[in-house]
Amino acid sequence: RVSTQSTGTHTLQMSIRDKFDFETVEKIIKLNSSASAKQLDDLFAWTADRNWPIAGRIYPYLLVLPTRLIVPRVKRVFSGSDGGHKYSLLVSLVGASAELKEELRDELQRLAVRPSSSDIAEEVHLEAKEVLST
Repeated sequence: RVSTQSTGTHTLQMSIRDKFDFETVEKIIKLNSSASAKQLDDLFAWTADRNWPIAGRIYPYLLVLPTRLIVPRVKRVFSGSDGGHKYSLLVSLVGASAELKEELRDELQRLAVRPSSSDIAEEVHLEAKEVLST
């Protein structure tokens, strides 16, 4: 997972090395609105397990970004097969934002009513129902 940062005529590559790489995460976050789509995708990839140490720093950052940047990435995960990542996003991101809940209502209802076998194994359907009810 490699991110790049433009610094004038130079490009600095930032690669999140592992789930403890707070230094690189902070560098990407400091770019704030200058963060590229690739950098957001890189950060988003590290939210797959909410128990990873850096995920705890990434989620608050994602919550302050405009929903137009977050919703497509959440939809991509919700339409995939990684039940664990879906669960993490439900608990730590979507469930913490009324705006995201509203924007993702159709996807939440689908997860709650028509879960895949992976979703059932990870209890995604139950968490989707919980998010919808709050």
